[in-house]
Amino acid sequence: YAFDEEPDELPDWFADNEQKFRRRPLPFDPAMVAEFRQRWKEINARPIKKIAEAKARKKRRQLKKLEQAKKKAEAVVNTVDISEREKMAQMR
Repeated sequence: YAFDEEPDELPDWFADNEQKFRRRPLPFDPAMVAEFRQRWKEINARPIKKIAEAKARKKRRQLKKLEQAKKKAEAVVNTVDISEREKMAQMR
């Protein structure tokens, strides 16, 4: 936009670069930009599928361990032939 030379006066490489990179900026609406940014924030906030699967596996393992601990605790509590102190020690 600075000079008004004829295209045949310029070197070929310069004319090619000018044709390739000199473009008028596209008009944009700030509201549209805000909308796109909001959309990207929502997309980035979603958990990735593999992360969600890993969290689910971890939760399943924890629930399985909790169930095993409950079963063991019930077995200890239901035993009649040991004292309360021994039951508490086994529960720990």
